Amino acid sequence: MSDKPKANKSSFEAATGTVSGLSFRGEDLKETKAPEEATFSECDFSSVDFTGAVISGLTFERCIFRQTKFIKSTLIGCSFIDSCDLFGAELDGADATSADFTGANMERVTATGAKFYKSIFTNAKLSFSVFDRADLGDAVNFTPDQTSVYGAVFSGDRIDKWTSLRFEYTGLRLLLSLFPPIIFMLSLLAEAYASLAMNYYLANLGNNALCGQEGSLCTEYAVWQVLLGYREGWIATAFIFYSIIYNCVRFLLTMKVASLALSEDRSRITPRFGGLLGYRNLHLISIFVQIAKYGMLGLFLFNMWGLVDQTVLLPKK
Repeated sequence: MSDKPKANKSSFEAATGTVSGLSFRGEDLKETKAPEEATFSECDFSSVDFTGAVISGLTFERCIFRQTKFIKSTLIGCSFIDSCDLFGAELDGADATSADFTGANMERVTATGAKFYKSIFTNAKLSFSVFDRADLGDAVNFTPDQTSVYGAVFSGDRIDKWTSLRFEYTGLRLLLSLFPPIIFMLSLLAEAYASLAMNYYLANLGNNALCGQEGSLCTEYAVWQVLLGYREGWIATAFIFYSIIYNCVRFLLTMKVASLALSEDRSRITPRFGGLLGYRNLHLISIFVQIAKYGMLGLFLFNMWGLVDQTVLLPKK
């Protein structure tokens, strides 16, 4: 039981200014119409029924809404801030457009078909919640954590971290992202094969060979040294190591995101956000990959310039 002073529907509707430390636990506030711009601080709204209520514009600070019903209620512009606890709350069909849930505990919330257009979810806990068919267009910092978002709408310029990862590393982009590491590995294998073929050819020229023995006109290298650019110097070697690391990281990231996406498609629940196996770490790695790709582009242009800048001998016309 709450040790806060007991309050009822009349006191809620008559609230003005800042109201602190009251308990509305278990009250029936269906279809209530509260005055705008009132602030409730450290109040207990556990198990309150706000079904069909219109409470737009209210501010709730450090309030408790555990198992509270907001079914088809209007919460436009409401603020549930400073660690409000909405554990297990029901927001099915609610209109929470432009609402602020910064720092709120929204674990195990159900919000099927609710509207959260341009709402703020910075540091909100969303684990095991249900946002099926919800409108999350332009929602700020919505970070699903084993959250059901089946049929939810993610539109506008703001995309959550998991949706961004799925977009970048699955579907058609999955195939496109596999091309760079595949081409890079094929180029290394081609260079190794060419080196071995050239070595075999020169070894069978006999006395006319340019590289008859080490120390004459040629220097002996292991194939792996040729592949890693030892012959061209440390800058070339550094570039090749950079390419290997980049392509390996991108390939592993692609495979992991694709695996998580497949799991989500089967269970309709997003992957875990935190922890060693959570997608937060994958998102951090993807930032490195996105930055590193510009280095790869620079390396490609540098190599292309070195190729086209070479001269060749051709017969005169």
